[in-house]
Amino acid sequence: MTRHFDVSMIVPLVAKVGDLEALVTEYGAVLQELGKTYEFVFVLGPQHRAFATDLQDIRRRTEVEITILALPAPFHEATALAAGFDRAAGDVVFSSAAFFQVTREAIPTML
Repeated sequence: MTRHFDVSMIVPLVAKVGDLEALVTEYGAVLQELGKTYEFVFVLGPQHRAFATDLQDIRRRTEVEITILALPAPFHEATALAAGFDRAAGDVVFSSAAFFQVTREAIPTML
């Protein structure tokens, strides 16, 4: 059975990757404050496979719903976003870079 969420956040790991645990924790806190259920969908290519273990550890420590979508070949951001959107289970879906490109204050206005 597929879970349903208010918000799905797609995070393609394309180039620059920041502190993923801080990103999950900070953005997740904002969504919780807004009373939203949420998930993160991280899209990884072969060059970022090492982050899968980190994301599994983050999922275990934070108990946040994290989906790790590993694509079999290198990709451009548009491909990663399309794959993430296909997997997303939220009523609202938006994307974020794998670093703090969006401030926490901006998230409520995006919803």
